[in-house]
Amino acid sequence: MDLDSAIYGRHSVRSYTEEPVSDDEIRTIIAAGCQAPSPKNRQPWRIKIVKQPRLGAIADKFASEIAAPDNIKRPAMETMKIMKEAPVGLFFFVDKSEDYTTSDIASVGCPMQNMMLKAYSMGLGTLWCGDILFCQHTFYDLFGIRDLIACLLIGHENIDYPRKAHKSPEELIIDENDN
Repeated sequence: MDLDSAIYGRHSVRSYTEEPVSDDEIRTIIAAGCQAPSPKNRQPWRIKIVKQPRLGAIADKFASEIAAPDNIKRPAMETMKIMKEAPVGLFFFVDKSEDYTTSDIASVGCPMQNMMLKAYSMGLGTLWCGDILFCQHTFYDLFGIRDLIACLLIGHENIDYPRKAHKSPEELIIDENDN
């Protein structure tokens, strides 16, 4: 598969089959993430691999936290439903063993993108979940890990969801002629 096919073919998967993702597939996907750039090549991200049924139990804990009637984070409930279905979740956090910067936090997107493209090339679907940021203290209670950044769900796609249109360069570039 060429790079353009992966970039333009990859999409967010919001429904998964029960077919497991093998440990070898997970390692191959993570290895692609290890090739990502980071400030001073520190690779400040760390990854906690969580599989079903534990992933579903975590989604339930997150959902119970988000479900409070006065909680403005309730739209994250859809993410928790998807998490209960995905075979694997890779939880990304920042390594606190050294001082880290905002650019270290931002760099977590680089390995995630590599991993999403690699998974797609292997016939697997992914979903980048940022809603889990609302549940950082629950994640800490479960694993003793702070500074949760994101989660990447991985599995075999169940059905095709309508893809959301991506913005064009013209919609994203701010005043291109003001140099």
